[in-house]
Amino acid sequence: MTQANIRQPETQGIRVHHRYVEDLSFYPDANLSKRLYAFLVDFIFQSTVMTLVFLPFSGSLEQWRVSPVADRYHMLSFLLTTLTFSLYTLAPLAISGQTLGKKLFGLRLVKSDYSSHMLVTQIFVREVIGKTLALALVGVGFLVGLCRDDRRFLYDVVLKTRVIQYRDIDYVKHPY
Repeated sequence: MTQANIRQPETQGIRVHHRYVEDLSFYPDANLSKRLYAFLVDFIFQSTVMTLVFLPFSGSLEQWRVSPVADRYHMLSFLLTTLTFSLYTLAPLAISGQTLGKKLFGLRLVKSDYSSHMLVTQIFVREVIGKTLALALVGVGFLVGLCRDDRRFLYDVVLKTRVIQYRDIDYVKHPY
């Protein structure tokens, strides 16, 4: 196939550097300390957001907790928790593979074959079920990451995901 046969994308004034999917295999696996720091940032930020979301409902929640209609309390608590978790964790991971903590530390969640497209169900199972089971197994799921060269936790291995050091001064040359 010659160069003339390759159709160039419409740019409309936008500078296109390439038209191929980024090769994420270039980036190394993230080290455990950065993963821990990113988790702590996410935990603190999500806890703060969750507290702010719950504040307007705190009076109603306390009344509902002691009332005979305690099911309302549990239902509203579950809905608010699910909403904040979905908007803070699941949506950003599905869109860009990064939460706020991962973005601050230059990390990104990708599939184990380094492709970036992940299903929301795969992310949900990793974030909720995988991490819960890793903790329930007395941390064994996390200790696996200390023993592996690629530093993947048990839920990463089972769900075929990995966290990479996506952006860092050492790996990306700035144009200026």
